[in-house]
Amino acid sequence: MKSSIINLYQGNALTYLAGIYPKLDLVVLEYIQNAIDMNAQKVWVKIDFKNRNVSIKDDGDGTSVAHFERALSSVCKSIKAKDKLGRYGIGLISWIGKSKRMIFTSTSKTDPAAYKKWEFDKNAIEKGEVPYIEEPKLFFSRNGFKEVTGRNTVPWRTQVLLEGVIKDQHLTKISEDEFISNVLEKYSEVMRKKNISVFLTIVEENGERKNSEIKAQEFKGKKLSLHTEMGSTAGKSIFGLYIANKGARGRQGKVSIGIEGDDFRISFSTFAKSAGLLNQETVQLLSSGIFEGNIISQKCTLHPGRKGFAENDALVEFCEHIELWAEKVGMSYAAEISESKKDERYQFLGVKSMKVIEEILRNDKFQKLFDILKSGRVGSVGLHHFEKAETEIGKQDSPSLSVTSLVEIETAKPKKNKKKKGGTQQEPETDHPDHTPFSVIGPIGKKRIRVKGHSTGLQFSYEEMSGASDLWRFDASSGILAFNIRHPLWEAAEKNDTLLMRFQESIAIKVLNLETYPDEWREIIKAFISDELWGVLTHFEAMLPKKTKSIFGSQKKK
Repeated sequence: MKSSIINLYQGNALTYLAGIYPKLDLVVLEYIQNAIDMNAQKVWVKIDFKNRNVSIKDDGDGTSVAHFERALSSVCKSIKAKDKLGRYGIGLISWIGKSKRMIFTSTSKTDPAAYKKWEFDKNAIEKGEVPYIEEPKLFFSRNGFKEVTGRNTVPWRTQVLLEGVIKDQHLTKISEDEFISNVLEKYSEVMRKKNISVFLTIVEENGERKNSEIKAQEFKGKKLSLHTEMGSTAGKSIFGLYIANKGARGRQGKVSIGIEGDDFRISFSTFAKSAGLLNQETVQLLSSGIFEGNIISQKCTLHPGRKGFAENDALVEFCEHIELWAEKVGMSYAAEISESKKDERYQFLGVKSMKVIEEILRNDKFQKLFDILKSGRVGSVGLHHFEKAETEIGKQDSPSLSVTSLVEIETAKPKKNKKKKGGTQQEPETDHPDHTPFSVIGPIGKKRIRVKGHSTGLQFSYEEMSGASDLWRFDASSGILAFNIRHPLWEAAEKNDTLLMRFQESIAIKVLNLETYPDEWREIIKAFISDELWGVLTHFEAMLPKKTKSIFGSQKKK
């Protein structure tokens, strides 16, 4: 048996250095990094808690004995630029304290049959020798199908096998979701560039098996203009960011931090915690999910454990650049997003309130108020309504949603059109003579077509009537009821979703009732209605439970 010499100070230094990777998941991530460094296209990770083993295989370039011994002689020295076998070499001993031994098997891409196997255990390393043997039965075939007489074809050039993983829930526990998140957090940039896949298998102690394929996705949000800041010590700081798309759980964007020329990434939350130099507003902004993408430093350096950046003047200036970006660019986008969320909330609640109002007005007892809506001069039509060309007078300036869209909003899924035999649903050939739309203007929906003389109804809008003391404005000819969101009464009501719904329903009914009075009486009665609405608001508020869950998930105290 032959041995490779490892050039490392002995004794407790091993345990100390291995402590840079205190948990098993960090050890596995380091071996994935090594596989990526060696140009792997596929990485197979199997974490077997039943048999207490972990294997990481890859189809990268592999290594020869000479190459591997250069890595052993350079533990704690950065050799990545020359040999690409781990950045600091510490990964070769990172398993210490988490498993009994590590077995490293590999062959160079220049020879598919020159596999060598090194067996690492702590005693052997402390002696300065790592024994290795030849593996003559292995032969590399990328697809694993090639048959070679007397050999086992395998699709990997390198395998790291950790045997005897210790039973310690704190050190060795691995969550599938968290592990996948960590892989994408650290390596998504290079995985995107090189189309790398990581195949993960976790075998639980009871034998249950979970399989996942980890692929990095392209950023799909709205790309922002590339922004740079220049400094004397940090050099150029580059902000390649996007506005994250909004999903069912809102915006879930993640920002990563990196160094120019290195595809390794650190999550912004990890960076902010390790640096400890950013103000709270900037941390909240870049952790909000609004943004995704990369922030790159030209002259900062990674800490050896890759958990943050080395603490120096370059890091201080880089953090100053991040805060400058937040002030110059980020805050304005966040304000726009926040405003959009508020508008969506108004529209969502407005549609729910409009449904209540429609049910009230279609009751025979309120026929007089319903007739007011039918008497308007200008109406509107949406999809699947007959449009009379001679009565069309253009489209509304803003999109809107109708009461019939309520189910779509609540399920967050587009409503499927029913199909008729022989094709898709067709537009009706005649107008809806009794069409009375109930709709709400806001950021969601489509612009309705304005028409004269038919399809009149009620429509809510939400406006900032600066300098106006009116709580609402109502245009009887178009049926548009605009609420003044700057009015103190509205601001008091909008603190709770249920309260705001009941409040705007009360306003709508009172406004329609006001239209039944002669013109000369309306302004006088309108003043009384505003005072009366304070009492209405207090009444509804008193009826609410002490804690009411917002439809957007937050808890509002009353």
